[in-house]
Amino acid sequence: MVADGLAPVRLRAEHLDRALGLPTTQPRLSWQLPGSPDGRETVACQIHAAARLADLLNGKPGLWDSGWRPAAPRRLAPWAGRPLAPRDHVYWRVRAKLDDGRVTAWSEPARFSIGLLSPGDWAAAWIGPSDYRSGGPCPLLEKRFALEAPVVRATLHITALGLYDAQLNGRPVGEGRLLPGWTDYTRRVPVQTFDVTDLLAAGPHVLRVTLAEGWYGGQLGWIEKGHVFNYGPPPPRLLLQLECETADGCTRTIVSDETWRWVASGVLSASLYFGQTEDRGRTRQLDDEHENGQPWAAVAVFGPPAGRLTPQPDPPITVAQDVGPRRITTTADGAALIDFGQNLAGVCRLAFHEPAGTVIELRHGEALNEDGSLHRANLRMAVACDRATSAGVADVFEPRFTYHGFRYAEVRGLRRPPRPDEVAARVLHSDCDDTFELTSSCSLVNRLHEVCRWALKSNLVGVLTDCPQRDERFGWLGDAAAFAPAACSLMDLSAVLPKVCDDIADAQHDHGVFPDIAPWVPGVIDAHGAPGYMDGAAVFPWLAWRRYGDLRPAQTLLPGLLKYLRYVESQNPGDLWENQRGTDYGDWVSPRPGADKTQIASLMWLRTAQLTTAMARALGDDDASRNAASLADRIAKAFNRRYLTDAGYEPASQATAAVALGLGVVPDDHQRTVMRQLARLVEDNGRRLHTGMIATPYLLPALSRHGRHDLALALLLQRESPSWAYWLDRGATTLWERWDADRQPPEMNSRNHFAFGSVFDWMVSDLVGLRPGSPGYASVVFRPAWPRVRHEELHAVDATYHSACGPVRFAWEDRAESVEVCFGLPPGVAGQLVSPPGFRPVEGPDRVAARDGGRVLPLRGAGRLRFARLPASHDLDVTIAIDPARTLTQTDESLG
Repeated sequence: MVADGLAPVRLRAEHLDRALGLPTTQPRLSWQLPGSPDGRETVACQIHAAARLADLLNGKPGLWDSGWRPAAPRRLAPWAGRPLAPRDHVYWRVRAKLDDGRVTAWSEPARFSIGLLSPGDWAAAWIGPSDYRSGGPCPLLEKRFALEAPVVRATLHITALGLYDAQLNGRPVGEGRLLPGWTDYTRRVPVQTFDVTDLLAAGPHVLRVTLAEGWYGGQLGWIEKGHVFNYGPPPPRLLLQLECETADGCTRTIVSDETWRWVASGVLSASLYFGQTEDRGRTRQLDDEHENGQPWAAVAVFGPPAGRLTPQPDPPITVAQDVGPRRITTTADGAALIDFGQNLAGVCRLAFHEPAGTVIELRHGEALNEDGSLHRANLRMAVACDRATSAGVADVFEPRFTYHGFRYAEVRGLRRPPRPDEVAARVLHSDCDDTFELTSSCSLVNRLHEVCRWALKSNLVGVLTDCPQRDERFGWLGDAAAFAPAACSLMDLSAVLPKVCDDIADAQHDHGVFPDIAPWVPGVIDAHGAPGYMDGAAVFPWLAWRRYGDLRPAQTLLPGLLKYLRYVESQNPGDLWENQRGTDYGDWVSPRPGADKTQIASLMWLRTAQLTTAMARALGDDDASRNAASLADRIAKAFNRRYLTDAGYEPASQATAAVALGLGVVPDDHQRTVMRQLARLVEDNGRRLHTGMIATPYLLPALSRHGRHDLALALLLQRESPSWAYWLDRGATTLWERWDADRQPPEMNSRNHFAFGSVFDWMVSDLVGLRPGSPGYASVVFRPAWPRVRHEELHAVDATYHSACGPVRFAWEDRAESVEVCFGLPPGVAGQLVSPPGFRPVEGPDRVAARDGGRVLPLRGAGRLRFARLPASHDLDVTIAIDPARTLTQTDESLG
């Protein structure tokens, strides 16, 4: 019996939709199960896999027929078919069986392939220009070849030391930008794999690759001497292997070798910071595949780099969308000033028709000066200027080897301002899906969701960067760790976090410390990181496990985390982090004076010990779990001995109280005292926060979860500085680096920084009330923090999170006397709704159990509930006691 209209969806291999060139011969497969309209559950699944699509569709699964197997796991299910090898292509599909015996249709077929996994899989050599001047024209490398028979399948494996832009017969290869991406190339060099079958046929072909310095060889950081070629010697280099299977049964392989030739391209210079300069006449001349008059030279062949070749594990950077101009004006000196209305990361695409030799200049900035001119002082050394010399014909200029953070672009050299259809901002970020939909009764909440989303997109360009505009753009672990829980709700980072964890593992130094950034840039950032930054090494693998059910990053980093904990312990025999703190930033960019630095450092060390405990336990490493748990316990006891008094923590700060409550450091008999201290500190500051990047993620959750949700809402909606509303009221379209960025000098002042977007995690977990009950959202906990008195402005929320298991919906509306709830869960996902103290369910499931003074209702499928608000005399003053060793494996509470 067939279940009409139902089929599994969202088939993936190693978290990727387009999974060509995977880095393993045992990929893990994931899919989502269909929801039956009549509420039937899926009880079993069947996987078919074949080497050819036709065989799969004809019911000939030569590589794997799993038979009927339990519906779980449907996330990261290990390959159990015939052994796979490098270059193998696999087509696969899934169907499901419902509990009434009906069988769904087969899913749409999905595809993956295995990459080149060892040096022996490569026949290609590293090649580059034989004469190279740093900062000069980008080299264009070319190979001409012919195929004697039609092509059945053609696969291109390619990477570079630097950036590459590849074309076959004048057509771009793939949609990726800024390839191969940024790693520490002395450790890993990422390789991309493309299916180029459609670009080839029998006959002659031209394969061209333009190279630029990129992250490998270009300027990184603010040190004026440049530190160019941080990861190895010049010049930029190419490694390429094109494998063509033809209809006559032969395989033809074209590789990068000494038979290639090169010439200086029309890209006269290219820098991630400084911009791209291009002679469009020369580019167009070279684009003519029949031209033969250029002074081509033989390429040079180089030995392999220190880093190992690794198939790229994360999505490529792509053009996600185009943003048109909101307004085009003319400046006093005749330039066209374009306001795109949104701060973003990307490049401009400009169509023009100017006389030959005309130089067109595009300068970028994210703000305007008081006189209306383009503000660029905060870019520091990053010139962020692209230039094109016209070829004298109708043309389009779009840089390929740079990107900028900007809202405004100033265009010079045109005879007239561009029309709106002639210019667009092309948004660049890693190709990850949006995963959170949120609407509420409060316009500020809705806008804050959007600015957090844009801040993430702007800083998800291969690396989770701190900012996209100035001479920095580093993978600062402190900034990213503060925002990462929110980021995992906003977008699907399931394939990004493993890459981040690989970067962190590559960056660790022999004695155990991590630098503040990953990938590390030697000579720019100290090797010894700071508290709250190095500790990001524990946050990312923990999130990969909790949010996506993936323990592999934890497995990768666990030895390094244990080594790190032992190092800090060896330098601090008193169990407080007082020594060897690197460049200790404390609670960075907090309003001054900030929290005590030793307090913050010790709490971050404690957090790493807690997260390591949980991950080691999940991995079955009992010794590591016991040792880390023992260390966490000793740090907590030492912290309380030193700082806890009858009045709370001294020296007192919002930061210390909030983080200590969030991490479960406060003993049960002191929780009310510390909570009252925190509330008083907030009240005495005019109901304004006084926390920086490290502590802000903990502040609102601490208030909401310890009986003062009213104060958390007051902080969220506060319109005076410091506050999020202060930014939005001043036109912010992304998040700012500093609470008072409009009053700070430009030297370190970004208007596109994501760290303070950590508030969005509170919006998800407490305002909406959605938390993972088990890894990968295999079960869900709804625990909203409804106020005891209906809030005039914020009284309704409707949210859908597209989790690894499928869409989870939770909506509530406060109608004064009662709260109405709607929920929806994916098939096979169980939920629990914990109503806040002061409410009781009056409609919904019959089984109700007490927990923490609230009510727990088991949920499945979709439905509606109603909760009555109890009289004030029935309200319970609840404090949630957190046992870190237990809680870390259950919810996200302790991370905030």
